[in-house]
Amino acid sequence: MKHLLIVLFSLFPVSAFAQDFIYDFEWLEPDNRVEVVVGEPHQLQYSCSNPSLAFTAAYSGSWVHYDFEPFQHVVDSPTGYSIDEHGVITGLIPGSYAIKFTGWILASNGANKWLYITVVSERKESESNNSFDTANEVYSKIRFGLYNITDVDYFRFEHDKLKSGDEVTFKIHYYGPRDNPFGYRWSMFTGTDMTGGGLLMQDQQCSTYAIAGKPVYFEVYYNQNYSQYFNYGEEFVAEVYINGIPAIDYGKENVFDVNGDGEVNIADINAVIDYILGRSSLDASKADVNHDGEVNIADINAIIDKILGS
Repeated sequence: MKHLLIVLFSLFPVSAFAQDFIYDFEWLEPDNRVEVVVGEPHQLQYSCSNPSLAFTAAYSGSWVHYDFEPFQHVVDSPTGYSIDEHGVITGLIPGSYAIKFTGWILASNGANKWLYITVVSERKESESNNSFDTANEVYSKIRFGLYNITDVDYFRFEHDKLKSGDEVTFKIHYYGPRDNPFGYRWSMFTGTDMTGGGLLMQDQQCSTYAIAGKPVYFEVYYNQNYSQYFNYGEEFVAEVYINGIPAIDYGKENVFDVNGDGEVNIADINAVIDYILGRSSLDASKADVNHDGEVNIADINAIIDKILGS
């Protein structure tokens, strides 16, 4: 018997015996569909007997992932999205995808196993958003357009790492029949205090400085003195930057920013050199840019490659 148990445990890890079925799994996303924006996290809505375990490593084999390019096919791991152990999905590549559960995860009575996922490059505005109170929340990007000359669009931006003095910029990309939009105007607000505004042009950078604890608002409207030039089909994409860094990346650890000043430049190279020469108390984990366990010329070269974009 002892030898039999040894053989069994060598073939099947202890976790396999300890693992329980998850019963009564059901998607709570409307129509079993979800739209995810590239780079933006979304908490998947579902219910089951052990919701905190469903997306952990122990149950990873119970999920089957599908891509549509344009035909449905199984992939070993998701390519257009990622899902963490808490069931938070983040878009990676625009496209159509699907997942279904099997194995250790069982459906509730009559529930559909499939979840259909659409990953898009930017979020679209939702009307009505014509005041501070109804402003659309912006995480990183949003596509919008005015539906008539009296329409006004408001967008609200907040970030948990935003500090007083940080520069928040809405960079505008115009999609329409002209080289430049005509008749559109913009305003920026810190809280509800207007801080700037002007004509809205292609590649316009609309900026304001943040005050900790206050949202930033971006407003777009049309100059009604030029109503004859209004074109309903014109669209814009606003992309948010903080201190020149895409909002989607702001606050994330940058291994190349060795000295932690928010930029990657010659100062970071000098910081590694000072560490190598014993002239700095920099933590070794920061100086070891390429994470090979050593701090040497390879780390300096890694920063140079980052600066040069190679």
